[in-house]
Amino acid sequence: MKSEYNVFEPAGFMGKFIIACPEWIKNERVKKIYSVSGCISRDFADYIKYWLHNKFWFFNEIKQIQEICDKEAIDFRSLDILFYEVYYFQFFEERKSWETIIFEDSFKTEIQIPRSLEFLGHDIVSYYAGSAHECSVLSCNGLADEFEVNEHCLITDFDLTKSLVERLQHCEPGPYRIIRVNKANLAA
Repeated sequence: MKSEYNVFEPAGFMGKFIIACPEWIKNERVKKIYSVSGCISRDFADYIKYWLHNKFWFFNEIKQIQEICDKEAIDFRSLDILFYEVYYFQFFEERKSWETIIFEDSFKTEIQIPRSLEFLGHDIVSYYAGSAHECSVLSCNGLADEFEVNEHCLITDFDLTKSLVERLQHCEPGPYRIIRVNKANLAA
């Protein structure tokens, strides 16, 4: 049985095109957007059509991202490779409750854990459809201007992230999940 406190599960890799902070985010601390959402710093490709993703809708291995890049003529070296971990519970705003996430187990999920990671922060992500990541409220909804985010537009402290999720009102349709964002060190 998993404890309710600070329990994260490896969720997999994603290639992203990370961009500088857009002008409409007024928080001067934010330099680049490392959100899980593809709304601002977009995912590397329309990857779902290849059905290589795992039950978290990320990738088990970096080579799966490289394979799609080859098919789509995308320069793999132009991507930031991120590794995500998902908090074991999701928050339902209307019920004001944390509930265990139920994942679709028919996807092959055998995640290769990277040897070296750089922790960037926690993101708050909507999962209205219940499968793939949707909007990151810190960047998509501009809450980076109201919340204590770092230069990556993420929140470093887990307890703070969790308390902010519980106070969200009328952002994107939830439930909301907390995703730990790490940069994979490919040289290690």
